[in-house]
Amino acid sequence: MKVILANLGDEEFAIQRGDRIAQLVVAAEEHRFLVQECIPSAGVQARIVLEPAVEPIRFARAPDARLRDPQFLARFVGVYDLDSMTASISLEGDRLVAVLPGQRFHLEPQRGLVFALAGQPGYSVRFVEGADGAILAARFRQPEGVFEAVRKKD
Repeated sequence: MKVILANLGDEEFAIQRGDRIAQLVVAAEEHRFLVQECIPSAGVQARIVLEPAVEPIRFARAPDARLRDPQFLARFVGVYDLDSMTASISLEGDRLVAVLPGQRFHLEPQRGLVFALAGQPGYSVRFVEGADGAILAARFRQPEGVFEAVRKKD
């Protein structure tokens, strides 16, 4: 049996068999499907149990391709004022790096303008874009809350 799993949006998948597409449901006939969000910034994943004796197959939404494009990522590079601290965002090859006092994190692309802090489950940064496309701020999400860092003028 060949099944194509298509992402229709943030929390919706479809099963495509040939030229027919059916919306993914939590339980369908003899197969069980689980659609879940593991971390708010990480997007949606689906786990499908096709054989009870085997671990579920995991399908995770791939990050936006542009989030690995150095030309696109260059627009996030800069210094951001985070209350009394400074957060610095730099580019190393095709990856962004966040440096805060005493801490350095690679930023893993997720979706939209969201990046996860590598090795820090539950921590992410969402860049805020102005109407003209300029990056205005970075919102750091962590278990203690969301903290906005305003981008300093160049």
